[in-house]
Amino acid sequence: IERITSSSGLRWAAIGAILSLSAAIKTQAIIGSTLRLISTISSWYLTRLEIAPLLTKCITGAIIALIGDYGAQWFEYKSLRSRRLSKGAVSSSNHDAGADAHRMFRPFSIHGTYNFRRGVARFLECLLISSPIMHYGYDYFERIMPVVGGAGIYRSFAALTHVIADSVFLDGIFVFTGIVATGLMEGHSLKKHVLPNLRNIYLPTLKASVMTSGALMPLQFLSFRFLPVQLRVLSVNAVDLIWTGVVSFVSHSGGDIEGSHS
Repeated sequence: IERITSSSGLRWAAIGAILSLSAAIKTQAIIGSTLRLISTISSWYLTRLEIAPLLTKCITGAIIALIGDYGAQWFEYKSLRSRRLSKGAVSSSNHDAGADAHRMFRPFSIHGTYNFRRGVARFLECLLISSPIMHYGYDYFERIMPVVGGAGIYRSFAALTHVIADSVFLDGIFVFTGIVATGLMEGHSLKKHVLPNLRNIYLPTLKASVMTSGALMPLQFLSFRFLPVQLRVLSVNAVDLIWTGVVSFVSHSGGDIEGSHS
């Protein structure tokens, strides 16, 4: 009996070792494939930056802005639903069969509440306004106070100066253009809704922008300090994914635009 038990144990141990080895080989293959894919995409992106730097940066920034706004709309839905639940004003009967079908065929519609026009407006604003300003602005920063080619301490000081200029000057412009341009692209009247809304929410949105930029400043510093100029827009846009979400949320959480739109 002991011999049979020992033989059975060895057999199961061998099976377990084979399965573990197979899983390790598959994991290694998946990691290798993923790294090759990342390398291919990176090489393609760097090539596009060489061929068409402005267009590549604009499209990349616009996609990131679209994702950031989607996150803001998702957070708005969760916040509104949480408030209504706390008041006992929400139940599963709020969505009719049409909404259920809508959710079935559009899984990214945030339970039928996603504002597609607002997302497109944010995409176009970044594509046509914000990203070109970042492209030329970062080039101008580099010309007047170059990070590349200087000594270590000077490069760090120059990078910090770029970050402060970006957070103070460019972000103020981006908040303004974001509110005005997206309001117009969403179909709102300039005199009746966009300008009054700008007066109501510009300062609160700018405050949220400065606070978010301050929290993200270490990452932005690393981007300006160690990356070449052609990669800074991509890096800052990736870091500013949170910034975009916060600014989009704050700029749509108050004022008359949101009320008229609903």
